[in-house]
Amino acid sequence: MSISKRIFLYSLGIVSIVALFILLYFTWMLSPLYAREVEQQRITSIKKLQSAQLTEIDTQINDALHAFETPNSIISMELPKQNATINVHTFYNNFEITIVDQDLRQWYKDIVALMKNLDKLKQKEVDNEFQTIGKRLEHLIDTKGVQQDFPSDLFTFKELSEPIDISKLFSTADQPKFYRNGDKQFIMAVKAGDKTNLYTTYMGIATTDDKYYLVLAAVLTPKLTALSSVITQSLPMLLSTLIIVILLATIIFTKVLVRPIQMISRKMSLMKTGNYEFDAISSKKQAQLKQKLDEYDQLEVDLHALYRELDRQKNYLQEQNSRQKTFLAASSHQLKTPVTASLLLLDGMIEEIGKYKDTHKYLPVVKAKMLDMQLIINQLLLLNQQTSGDIELQTVRVATIINSLLDRHHILIEEKQLKIEMDVEEYKSIVTDVLYFEKVLDNLIINAIHYTPNMERILITSSENQLQIENTGTQLDEAYAEKIFEPFVRPAQARAGHGLGLYIVAQYAALLAMEIRIVNNKENNSVIATLLLNKE
Repeated sequence: MSISKRIFLYSLGIVSIVALFILLYFTWMLSPLYAREVEQQRITSIKKLQSAQLTEIDTQINDALHAFETPNSIISMELPKQNATINVHTFYNNFEITIVDQDLRQWYKDIVALMKNLDKLKQKEVDNEFQTIGKRLEHLIDTKGVQQDFPSDLFTFKELSEPIDISKLFSTADQPKFYRNGDKQFIMAVKAGDKTNLYTTYMGIATTDDKYYLVLAAVLTPKLTALSSVITQSLPMLLSTLIIVILLATIIFTKVLVRPIQMISRKMSLMKTGNYEFDAISSKKQAQLKQKLDEYDQLEVDLHALYRELDRQKNYLQEQNSRQKTFLAASSHQLKTPVTASLLLLDGMIEEIGKYKDTHKYLPVVKAKMLDMQLIINQLLLLNQQTSGDIELQTVRVATIINSLLDRHHILIEEKQLKIEMDVEEYKSIVTDVLYFEKVLDNLIINAIHYTPNMERILITSSENQLQIENTGTQLDEAYAEKIFEPFVRPAQARAGHGLGLYIVAQYAALLAMEIRIVNNKENNSVIATLLLNKE
């Protein structure tokens, strides 16, 4: 399965799960959360009304009543602890009730006593107390003659059926909840309902030293069955919309996500077939890509750098392979000459032809040819062994090594009466391999000594990133200068050697990430050998 298909399926599955949770939230959790929020708003409104009651300012109490959800279903009462004069605030008006009858006043005192311990009673105890008080009130109304018929000239009133037992019609939904608002204020919420609706009755009580403040409110508790029904009916449309949105979002997301991968894949294919056109990424663009913190861009930069490194290594290996072929061909040619000459001399001595009968004279010549071949072979073995070794980096002082090499060759320098002028910082240091670096400098110095005429000068100078050795009184042959670093190539004025010195030194310099350049300086009639300490 392709990456695009897998990403599409994964994205589709994840978004579908999220959509399912959203639907479940709307279907089962939205209604309870809404009901809880409504109840919390009602409790907050009653707390504000209690705070207004404590001020005993009618305007603040009336404002708090009007701010309630259903202001016509809430009542505020001020109940004195010592007398029976009750102040009542409703949505419609404010009035005062004074209880005169002694029995009713005693019933009022029992109500006040119940309110004092109401928040400490259990549900069953609260129900029993209110039933007892309610029955006492009914008995008082009956005995006092307050309940009576109301004859009228316009109509008559009589009951046509038995009164309904309200205790059987309504049932308490759950335990009452108490909400405290400080030490002397609390709110009790009781839910009761019939077969159709659920009602919540709130009773808030606040107390001072001489008064109780009572808030009574009864409201319909939202069941939100209609909301659930609407959501259920809307499910087909919601599902259809979600599916379309999910498909479109997933397709777009898949294309956006897969496009960089496809582009990188195409570049990799071009790299594999060798048709990739190398386009170097500027340092400015690389900095911009790093600031984006985009993994795809970073991957592209890394692949670009990898390809550039592989391309560099490929070119280096091709160059090395070409040099190796040239080197082997030149080595074969250099070895062929002394071998052929030696064989001819040996054949002449064996056959005792002419002057070659004198073996004492020509055997040393054969030996010299053999030693010449041995020297070439040893140099080849040394080159192969050392250029394949490990580099051991350490800090070295350039001036110290140069002075040591000049001391090593001081006899030849004095013999040719050469003047050495050195301008190298005493404490100039570089990090490199001491063995290879010393061999490079030694070869350049000894070449300068050999090819400098008597009584001329050798100038050794340094700058931040390079070291120069200039020997005066000589010039390189232009034809030789073009192939000076090729093996077995010697200048016309050379009297000894096999032309491997500069070739070997160039290999050592490459191992140290350095570079050697040798050019003529026609103005000073000199040759300048420059060693770049950090090849760029």
